[in-house]
Amino acid sequence: MKKVILIIFLTFVCTGCYNYKELNELGIVSAMGISKDGDLYNLDIQLVNVLDSEKSGLNKSPITVISGQGKTIFEAARSMNKKTSKIFFLADVDYVFLDQSVLTDGLDEIMDFLVRDTRLSLNFLIITSTENKSIDILSSISHFDTNSANNLYDAIMNSETRYGGINSLHVRELINNYYEKGKDTIFPNVYIKDTTKSSENNSLEDSKSESNVEVKNMVFFKDKEVIELTDEETKGVNFLRNKIKNATLTIKCDGGYFTIETLESKMKLISKLDVDTINVKGSIGAEIVYYGCKDNLSDTNVLKSISKKAELEVESYINESFNKSKRYNYDFLGLGNYIYKNNYNYFDFNNKDWNKEGLNKLNLTYKIDVSLYKQGNLRGDL
Repeated sequence: MKKVILIIFLTFVCTGCYNYKELNELGIVSAMGISKDGDLYNLDIQLVNVLDSEKSGLNKSPITVISGQGKTIFEAARSMNKKTSKIFFLADVDYVFLDQSVLTDGLDEIMDFLVRDTRLSLNFLIITSTENKSIDILSSISHFDTNSANNLYDAIMNSETRYGGINSLHVRELINNYYEKGKDTIFPNVYIKDTTKSSENNSLEDSKSESNVEVKNMVFFKDKEVIELTDEETKGVNFLRNKIKNATLTIKCDGGYFTIETLESKMKLISKLDVDTINVKGSIGAEIVYYGCKDNLSDTNVLKSISKKAELEVESYINESFNKSKRYNYDFLGLGNYIYKNNYNYFDFNNKDWNKEGLNKLNLTYKIDVSLYKQGNLRGDL
């Protein structure tokens, strides 16, 4: 019996990882970019350089960008073995850039790559740009963070929760939107500010661009056309999807403007059988962060008026995004998906086109309540 126990113990001690890799063999990928050139796919990857100040000096760039090309995305990735000996580590990818050439050509190949490759963590963001190429975006270094990919990731997330003018798109959401019914996708649109480096340089060289990648707006692609959303329309999307935490609303009043910041927001959709109307019921808590109006905040009627104006403002945001969705027959609000899950008999999703035959018949009604939790120390303007 003792021999059996000893053998079992030695079995665990002698085990190891058959596919382990040394750290210096790995190339940590922080971002990827995918584009098309005719029938060929271009893949750009951003590698994080582990700096050794004694050997490399402080002037060494924190990132390196490498490019490859192939008939498939996987072939493009493997073609990079001619340029580097590193084995790519994909678990720390912050974002994947999808070029217009890919988004207007269909996502079948992209979906296959994202879902099939088990090395991807599926926690990264999806972005695009209507102004810049993939390699230029990946080659730009942030002024605020040595890890430019991580800086862009944080900028998008903060803009969504603290401003509301951007809607983050995680890869899992892109996959779900692609396969679910009645739900289309809008993409965060970024651009390069103060470009000092172009893609004409050798992509394998260290990136030394001092330009910043900034978030611009949200876009979607319909019949080869690029349609942009305004900040107000994007805020409407975020309010309806319950993605907003601290959005700011600046509203005109007698004598100037006032600004409120939302502290909490919760929206709920309610629909009835065989009725072409969805009721949007919302509850928003907010505080006044700027007040430049003539009326005194000590008056309860003034506070009620501010709440009412804020309610109408939020309704207008949602309504603007809803109208654009109907205008382009593109349900980026996901209203069709809500009906598919909660009122299945209302529309035949299997045999009819929701965007063309169902979305335009839909109407929204609103019951939104804005409660002012704080008014600040002043009861009027200065």
